[in-house]
Amino acid sequence: MAPETLADLPYAASLSPHQGPLAADTDYDGVHFDGLDLAAPRGAGSRFIECAVTKVTVQDGRFRLARFNDVWLSDVRLTAAELTETAWTDAVWSGCVAAGVTMDAAGLRRVRFRNCKLDGVNLRS
Repeated sequence: MAPETLADLPYAASLSPHQGPLAADTDYDGVHFDGLDLAAPRGAGSRFIECAVTKVTVQDGRFRLARFNDVWLSDVRLTAAELTETAWTDAVWSGCVAAGVTMDAAGLRRVRFRNCKLDGVNLRS
C-alpha cells in the first residue's frame, strides 16, 4: 500500500533537509526537499533515492536521464519541466500538478499518481 503521509514512509525518520541548489550528476540519498521554489533547476543525470519532495514548485527544470527510486512527491507543482528519459521505480505522486512537462521515453515501474492533475504532459514511448 502506498504511503498516505510523510510519516508513513519507511525511511521518514532518516530524511535530512535539503541544503543549497540542485546539481546535475549528483546523488541525493535520504533527502527531504520541502517548501522550495526552484526556478530552472538543473538535475540532469542525478539520482534521487529514498527522498521526499513536499510543497515544492519547479519551473523550467531539467532532469534528463535522472533516476528516482523510492521517491514520494506530495503537493508538487511542475511547469515546463523536462523529465525525458528518466527512470522512476516505486514512486508516489500525491496531489501534484504537472503542466507542459515532457516525460517522453521515461521508464515508470510501480509508480502511482493519486489526486494529480496532468495537463499537457508528454508520456510517449
